[in-house]
Amino acid sequence: MKIGCRKPSKFEWIFCLLLIPVGIYFTDLRHYSQTLSSIGLGGGVGALIGLSWSRYRYHRLSPEEKREQDRMERDERNRAIQEKAATFSWRVLLFALLGAAVLCMEIQISSASLCFALIVLGVGANLGAMAWFRHRM
Repeated sequence: MKIGCRKPSKFEWIFCLLLIPVGIYFTDLRHYSQTLSSIGLGGGVGALIGLSWSRYRYHRLSPEEKREQDRMERDERNRAIQEKAATFSWRVLLFALLGAAVLCMEIQISSASLCFALIVLGVGANLGAMAWFRHRM
């Protein structure tokens, strides 16, 4: 299986395209929103570049490799791995939100930095859980 050779969904394209206006909206506001601007612009443009690269690599595959790739995306084993990883990362994120709420009560921290840290934690937990479950199953 080639890494990065999958056909991106329409939802992924739409989500990335919506991140860019969010980043532009938060550009000229107060200082604490600069992190949201960076997430919107950087995440949107970076994700569009990644999705374009993935689409390009997918279209370079032979028809047999495309069928194999599509079959692997719809495979029951891979679906089970994705569901377990999503459940695990959701639990991690819920406990992180609880910890963040307690932390915000004790010390002064900007909400934008906290949101950025929680987003990174959620994505990292999902990627780590998928790798762990692929290794175990």
